[in-house]
Amino acid sequence: MKKIIVLFLLVLGGCSKIEPSKTEEVNPKAIESKQVEFEFKGKKLLITNHSEKIMTLIETDTTYSIEEKGKWQTIDQISGSLSITYNVLSKEVYEYDLTKELSEIGTNKIKVTVVYTFETGDETNQYEKELIYKE
Repeated sequence: MKKIIVLFLLVLGGCSKIEPSKTEEVNPKAIESKQVEFEFKGKKLLITNHSEKIMTLIETDTTYSIEEKGKWQTIDQISGSLSITYNVLSKEVYEYDLTKELSEIGTNKIKVTVVYTFETGDETNQYEKELIYKE
């Protein structure tokens, strides 16, 4: 009888698995987007790449919006026909001069949507950052 009880406990103990401790998986895209700092200094937008990767800033995809009746309306008049990109190296600060765009818009409050990417091997992660500029 003792052998049966021991065998039963052994089988029962072998069938129950201990769950590994659950660790929160960190989304690499969330980490990358937090490693870029945006700051207005006068009419320049300073973009700092704090990551170890090269960031590609897609200036052509940058959009500008003005506020009309409580809603943001995208302005199409500033887009160009050339595709312009800039690489921002690790720990580098890129100065995005908005003087020309701000003078063309003619308002003191705009929303700037900046598009940038990070490449990881065969994968490219694209991000957008919306910022409000107010004189």
